[in-house]
Amino acid sequence: MIIDLDETDITDRIADTIVTAIMETEKIFRKIAFVGVDKHLRRTFDRIKSKGIMVGYFSDYEKAKEWSFTYRPY
Repeated sequence: MIIDLDETDITDRIADTIVTAIMETEKIFRKIAFVGVDKHLRRTFDRIKSKGIMVGYFSDYEKAKEWSFTYRPY
């Protein structure tokens, strides 16, 4: 999954909502790539890792897409 937040103003509340939605869903994600996230919000999104999901941060959408479709066994 790729979440493109580049050039988007994200508040802590919105970031928490995104994290909660991912943590509480019954869908299974192996990787989530975030595009355009600053260091402050990375700490918030890092909570997703506790569910066993790989999280990557990118400034370029194409690199995020490449990473998200690359198979890497655990």
